[in-house]
Amino acid sequence: MNSSHTELKQLDDKLRHEGGRILVIQTAFLGDVILMTPLIAALRKMYPKCEINLLINKAWADVISNLVEAVIPIDKNSSRNKSNGLKNLVNKLKGKNFDLAVIPHRSFRSAYMAKQAGIAHRIGFNKGGGKYLHTIRVDYPQLEYEGKRNLRLLAPLSDDQMVTKPFLKPSDDDYNVVNEIIKGRKLSDNKYIVIAPGSVWHTKRWYKNQYRSFITMLYEIHGIDSFFIGSKDDRELCDKIALNSELNFAGQLTPLQSCALIKGSIFSISGDSAPAHMATAMNHRQVIIFGSTTSRFGFVAADENIRCAGIDLWCRPCTNHGRKSCPLIRGNLRCLTEILPANIYNMVKDWLQ
Repeated sequence: MNSSHTELKQLDDKLRHEGGRILVIQTAFLGDVILMTPLIAALRKMYPKCEINLLINKAWADVISNLVEAVIPIDKNSSRNKSNGLKNLVNKLKGKNFDLAVIPHRSFRSAYMAKQAGIAHRIGFNKGGGKYLHTIRVDYPQLEYEGKRNLRLLAPLSDDQMVTKPFLKPSDDDYNVVNEIIKGRKLSDNKYIVIAPGSVWHTKRWYKNQYRSFITMLYEIHGIDSFFIGSKDDRELCDKIALNSELNFAGQLTPLQSCALIKGSIFSISGDSAPAHMATAMNHRQVIIFGSTTSRFGFVAADENIRCAGIDLWCRPCTNHGRKSCPLIRGNLRCLTEILPANIYNMVKDWLQ
């Protein structure tokens, strides 16, 4: 049964004046969670009396727990393989008696959990496996920025104008950890950049020798060091690129500590992956290197701090997520190999003044 306009107006009035409980579901990757933060800010502004709960992958719980009243973590692998895990989670949601579920995640399981939990009003996009389980379905504009796109989910409730910029809040402890790292490395004038070269998709990774040539250029011309961040799976890759292995912190920093490191840098460089969204959330200068994907898919904000590198080719973009390898018969990833270190250097020269 769909929520009527009258029911939504009554719900909006209740949440604004009496308060209540709102559940936001986004169990995808870290980048998707960061791009959902404008939605959290908008809900906070609209409904200051409400308790906002967030259902996310347990790996990202600490990244965003200081932005909401409660985080409900989900172990996706466990829930997928054990029906009891999903059943227990649904029962937990039922016990919370949520007034509203807002579901930016376009998956069947996310929509199914909200329905099984008995949440009467469930707003989601009209695209994805669970769309028919939502009581209100909202248009999904393919090329709109994701931060703004997610805010469309609130349009059935309000026509308030909301901010669209992602944000994260590292703690004082996060900044203290980073300050100790910098002090202990005796950097030249404490000037450094941050590099995040990893991705689960190989067609999003700029090549090792290109990164190394670029950071060598920066060090020899400007005396600027390069820190490396990423997951523990990226550590070996970063070791092969770094000029100084002591500056490789892949797998050693939390996401919020990585954000604090980015905030203190001259700029950061990454592929089309979560660290790019982390830099956006810190409102900091960055270069995003696009291979098989493109900024046009709506995952890059229109921001003077963001500069995008990409090659115009007939075969690009070949995907909106990334691939393990080039799909062409004699694929050599021209979309990445033809982006030269000199190209990136020319893009950031004015930031090095």
